Amino acid sequence: MRVRALRGLLAVIVMIAGFTSVVRASPDDGSQIDVLVLIGHNARAIAGGTDQLAVGFIEAAFDSVNQAYATAGVNTQVRIVGYQPVFFLEQVNGDPNTDLNALTGTIDGVLDEVHALRSAYAADIVVLVAGAWFAIYDGNGHSVPPFDDDLGFMILEMRYIETQAAIRWTTRALGVDALPPFTTPQIDALNANRITVANYRESDSRTIGAVELAINGGFEMDADADSVPDFWNAVGWQPGDKQTCDAPAGSNGCVVKLKQGVTDKKLKSKIVSPPVSLMDTVTGSVRVLTNGDTCVLVKLVVKYADVAKSTATTTDCFAAADGWQTVSAAAQAVGTVNKVKVTISASGQGKAWLDDASILKTPFVLVGGP
Repeated sequence: MRVRALRGLLAVIVMIAGFTSVVRASPDDGSQIDVLVLIGHNARAIAGGTDQLAVGFIEAAFDSVNQAYATAGVNTQVRIVGYQPVFFLEQVNGDPNTDLNALTGTIDGVLDEVHALRSAYAADIVVLVAGAWFAIYDGNGHSVPPFDDDLGFMILEMRYIETQAAIRWTTRALGVDALPPFTTPQIDALNANRITVANYRESDSRTIGAVELAINGGFEMDADADSVPDFWNAVGWQPGDKQTCDAPAGSNGCVVKLKQGVTDKKLKSKIVSPPVSLMDTVTGSVRVLTNGDTCVLVKLVVKYADVAKSTATTTDCFAAADGWQTVSAAAQAVGTVNKVKVTISASGQGKAWLDDASILKTPFVLVGGP
């Protein structure tokens, strides 16, 4: 459990094509301190073996920080803006500063990418949750780190995450070496320093945005001319069901036309090893137009490496007079994502036209608000 200043200028700047910014008043007013959490593989093992369990312990720890500050009258709250599983071999019986130096270093080949993530998420503080050291380091011999705009890195041990470790080290990051109950001078110092810490990375510089994962989501491509859009599979189709570019008004190009009958008509697509991070939200959706009473189902399945799959299903029914409508289903990633599958099913009377099938991942920081 350690905290210290980052030495040297961070030279790594992240550029993510197509991403949008999330804007909040600048400079940040100090009411919120944004934290990027790195989860080491040993920490995950100690938590029970899954990212989902590790997140639960970490969230509870920072909930206790926020409760302690609210009780004391410290006018800031800690918000986790991102989770990133990492592979990190912490030191055993070594120099207690070695791991922190590895975390804060920019060119040592250990977690160097963290600095770009910190900038992308506009995180004021980076927390690495590691496993445990055989030689336990409690930091009692360390003075409070230099209070400057490079401060913002700490290491917590998962083995002690349910103690006062998180409040101790967050408070040290705010320039005060104390545990609650705080004295009046300590509260005054925390309230004064919170604005500086909240502006280590101003939130209006955040460059994380929603990302489209679907291939041929507009159904424009059918290279093999089999009337089924490329990268999609047809289930239960009958004569007359097909991809067509002779689309009705309001479409954005080619569509899938389904003539309703006895069986449900389905489109299926999957994405293997998608770039989805822990706690991101994955959404499957489609636009639909009907010329009769029709129900459209969107089923999203997110499969993981270490936990059971997540499944979300939405069914909406429409009449011809409703015009173009959107049906969507969403699930939050609770582990390492191996595969995303989307099934679109239509049933009812008349015809249904499907357009703009989307598989979208929305980073956790946007789900949590700006």
